[in-house]
Amino acid sequence: MKRFLSWFTVSAFAVSLSVHAADYLVFEGKSGPGMGKNIVFLSGDEEYRSEESLPQMAKILAERHGFKCTVLFAIDPASETIDPKITRNMP
Repeated sequence: MKRFLSWFTVSAFAVSLSVHAADYLVFEGKSGPGMGKNIVFLSGDEEYRSEESLPQMAKILAERHGFKCTVLFAIDPASETIDPKITRNMP
């Protein structure tokens, strides 16, 4: 068990280092019925432009209802930019 916890801690730290700040947005809720609850939005579809609409929805839910909201984006590995056509890379 001790070995597993050590491995888990090292793995979690390595993953946290590999995530760039531009890969996601976090909106912290301050008060409301959603306090203490987290919502994670996954953007990455070309048809509905979720990379534009989900950050707006997340901000509304955080500011008006108190949820902590995280928005993850589909990232093109070659250019390291947000690309809704990429369906297999969401760091």
